[in-house]
Amino acid sequence: MSIFANFKERLPRMALALAVAIPAGALLAWLETPIPWMIGPMVAVAALNLLGIRAFALPYGRQMGQVVLGSAIGIYFTPPVLVALAANALPILLTTFSAFAIGGIGALVMSRVSGVDGKSAFFASIPGGSMAMANLAEKYGATMPPVAVAHSLRVSILVIVIPFGLTYGGIHIEPSSFRPEFSLDYSILIPWLVASAVLGELSERLRFHNGCLLTPLFMSAPFSP
Repeated sequence: MSIFANFKERLPRMALALAVAIPAGALLAWLETPIPWMIGPMVAVAALNLLGIRAFALPYGRQMGQVVLGSAIGIYFTPPVLVALAANALPILLTTFSAFAIGGIGALVMSRVSGVDGKSAFFASIPGGSMAMANLAEKYGATMPPVAVAHSLRVSILVIVIPFGLTYGGIHIEPSSFRPEFSLDYSILIPWLVASAVLGELSERLRFHNGCLLTPLFMSAPFSP
């Protein structure tokens, strides 16, 4: 089904989502909370849907958001960051494998407690992006709804809890040495985002999972200052 299917019928609900999301982001930005433009719109639109007022996302909204995020993450791959990653390679690998091990144990518990079949419980418990894991679940014959709900809930909790915990929990962080220094140049930014969006969409059409996120990330990393 085309992403623009029923566009005219959905347009009022898209406008409603923006009318709620933008003020919510602005409010949290004014309050100087962590990642306000992500948490504010997410909570506001989720509240609408929970109240039974259906809101829809803009066509290609997810893809463009991933392009911006991937580009922003990529420019942080500076030499000091690569040195820090190399120095902590073993803990990173151990943490990665432990996450999958814990996810496997969680899948067994989820299957026994909830009655969800083992394959669906596996995809619902293993770390990964919500859309990517739901697509993989569908590809391998698992049930999509429990997978999508589990990952959406996990991501929502992490996005809300972790930033507030780091900001207000007295945890000392020194990001200055890892922050790249560059000036904003729209003559570079706009063509970059357009090219990243085109290549990201192409990669997703070629079945490359999270192509709109990973393609600009890998593209921007070599150009980090």
